[in-house]
Amino acid sequence: MPKKLIIAAAAGIVVVAAIVAGALFFLRRGGAPVFQDVTKDYFYYKEIKWAEKQGILGGIFGDYFSPDEACTRGQAVAFLWRACGSPESSPNFLNPFPDVPADMYYHDAALWAAEQRITRGTDEGNFWPEGPITRGQAMVFLYRAVGSPPVDDEQELPFRDVKPGDYYETAVRWAIENKITKGLAENAFLAHDPCTRAQMVTFLYRCFK
Repeated sequence: MPKKLIIAAAAGIVVVAAIVAGALFFLRRGGAPVFQDVTKDYFYYKEIKWAEKQGILGGIFGDYFSPDEACTRGQAVAFLWRACGSPESSPNFLNPFPDVPADMYYHDAALWAAEQRITRGTDEGNFWPEGPITRGQAMVFLYRAVGSPPVDDEQELPFRDVKPGDYYETAVRWAIENKITKGLAENAFLAHDPCTRAQMVTFLYRCFK
């Protein structure tokens, strides 16, 4: 057999094998894969699959989502903005954050969030987009995004680490009432811990689904 035909035949076998392997993977998962590192047995699979279908999120390094990595503030505000329908800020609204350049993916989201008073940035006047968002900050973002509805502030909180007067107290109360969070550890919300990408998507799912 001529060398070119041998090469072509071998290439065809590889393609067929890849198609078969992909089909088997599809059937084994029970549906199209979401991300390489989010298998169907992953705890937050349903929530991540929903967010991916809604166009709320994208992966890291192609088809990897990195669900257990800390969610940055830039990623969080972009996820939230997309979940709200990617609304535009007013044309005359000036960017209040010197660390949010116009060519970054979170630019429009951060401006919208600033105009809607969802975020005021950090004490230094920056947004700190590459810094990790804490679980408390994530709750505040969500709470303000839905209009800061009234909550029952007489109800005893189930979390020992959320005290009256904490900036996230009202947001956490709202999240409890709406079953958006159950906390992490026993009787603890862990407000100052970094919010993972999977946790952020799960909060969005429970809020907007």
